[in-house]
Amino acid sequence: MIYDRKSPEPWEIQKMHVDKLIAEFKSANDPDWIEIEKFRQREESTIYINTYETNRAYGGPEEGGWWFDIGDPVESVQFDFSYQARYALPEFEERWMKRNKEEERKRPSSVNCDGWYETYLEDKFAESYPKQKPHYE
Repeated sequence: MIYDRKSPEPWEIQKMHVDKLIAEFKSANDPDWIEIEKFRQREESTIYINTYETNRAYGGPEEGGWWFDIGDPVESVQFDFSYQARYALPEFEERWMKRNKEEERKRPSSVNCDGWYETYLEDKFAESYPKQKPHYE
């Protein structure tokens, strides 16, 4: 398949449809155009595809021992439109899952885990989590 940049990307097509829909609702004096505009504003907000190296950490001996999730960022990619990020997400997930397999990483549920890559859509730049060790209560 030859890539022709003259053809719009899927997110550009979605944006054109939403713009056209808003114009039609406004011209018909339909109050629902406000809801569609809110949708567009959400879609046009900055979003990130963040990948973390995740694992489990020992929390303490209470109740026979307990563990909590930890994650350190390895990649954070900013997108100006959420539909661009949603379109790109499967490619990011596939790349990091492939790396998990190539490096023979074990999932965090395994006692042999040495870190597992997980990818998420988030509204902020990737940060290590948790910020503080949780306390048993």
